[in-house]
Amino acid sequence: MSKPSQVTVPNKSTSRLEVIEHEGGRHIRWIIDPTGYVSSMVIDQPDLLSDGYDIPMIQPVVLIDDARDVILIGLGGGQQAKFIHCHLPHLRIVAMEIDAAMVDIARNDFGLPPDDERLQVLIGDAAELIAGYTGQCDLLISDAYDEQNQIVDALHTEAFYHTCHRILRSGGIMTVNIFRPPAEWGIGYIKMLRRIFAEVYLTSLTAEQLVITLCKCPIGPDWDAIARRAAEFDPAFGLELPEFVAKFPRLTAAPAELPG
Repeated sequence: MSKPSQVTVPNKSTSRLEVIEHEGGRHIRWIIDPTGYVSSMVIDQPDLLSDGYDIPMIQPVVLIDDARDVILIGLGGGQQAKFIHCHLPHLRIVAMEIDAAMVDIARNDFGLPPDDERLQVLIGDAAELIAGYTGQCDLLISDAYDEQNQIVDALHTEAFYHTCHRILRSGGIMTVNIFRPPAEWGIGYIKMLRRIFAEVYLTSLTAEQLVITLCKCPIGPDWDAIARRAAEFDPAFGLELPEFVAKFPRLTAAPAELPG
């Protein structure tokens, strides 16, 4: 989610979603709550990330040795899937999206490529899909909300996070976008995550949004290899991986907080 500015007349809509264009960008938002964008894309750079939270959701892939598989919970407009498909060709992607209309918009209006040997889109309830998933992944990105831009409770239970922990390979990482968290979450939610994952890191983006990085195992110890991977990535793609690695805490105790 990202906070919208004043926008123009929608250029396409369904009964629940609308696609709008404004100042060189294309955006999806829910009709029932137009206060936040589901996804955004720069029309002239459709394969790059434009939402402020997308980058910290994907950056932790550089911490994973020999990453091969990514699961995305919540496809939205498909920006994260497109970026990985285009710029990280060594990764395979399984994206889970409950809304078939959202998938159509991602394909037709945001340029998400068709399924191939590296991309598979599953339409269904992610909580059920994850519970029945028999494969494994190295990076699990959770970014799903309902049509009122509210957190989906089924994707934040202790049982759900235990299942995600099981699906991650050794050394795997899960990132979670938290937008407008309920007031009652607080310390209890973080304590629950600490019971499951070896390391928990918080990146505050705005007053109402943060990204949580959950590590199945302690990160490291070969930070030189991690720094080399970061340096090899094309800086034109905007992930700022050397800076991300330089500031990532060299700790094995959770929780820790990354500088915002």
